[in-house]
This record gives sequence, structure tokens and C-alpha cells, in this order.
Amino acid sequence: TMMSQLGRIRLVDRRDPLFQSFLDDLGNQVEVQGLRWLGAQGIGNIMHAMAKMNLRNHRTSSILFSQVEKHADWLVKEGNPQSIANTVW
Repeated sequence: TMMSQLGRIRLVDRRDPLFQSFLDDLGNQVEVQGLRWLGAQGIGNIMHAMAKMNLRNHRTSSILFSQVEKHADWLVKEGNPQSIANTVW
């Protein structure tokens, strides 16, 4: 996914307004649609990339963590060990 690719890039300017807008849009989509549209692997990739890149977007992080907590049973059921590990990394 795009987030897993971003996690590999070391030179992303996390303060860039367009990048912050991307994170805001991600948070908005998750808030409206929940997590299931991303799939367990997509969620794991996003959470892992955000942690690895030390992204500081409080609103999006709060939405994602809230949704992960809310749908933890589904994530464990649908995810494989790697996607679950990436989610909690």
C-alpha cells in the first residue's frame, strides 16, 4: 500500500501541508467508513508506517487507535500474524 511505501522513505517532510492534508483525509475516511474497507493488512501497513515515521497527526492517530480498539476482534479474526503485529508495532 501507499503507507507501506511511505514507511520505507526516510526523507518525507512530515510538516509539508500536503502530507498533513493526506493524513487528515485518511483520518476523515476512517472516521466515516470505519476500518473494514482498508482490510486487516492495509490497517497494519498504515499503523506501522505511522509509527515508523513517527507521524504526529493527533486527530488521525486518535481516530485510528479508536477504530482499532473498537474492531480488535475483527482484526484478530481477519488478519494474519504479520498484519496484527504491524498494527500493534
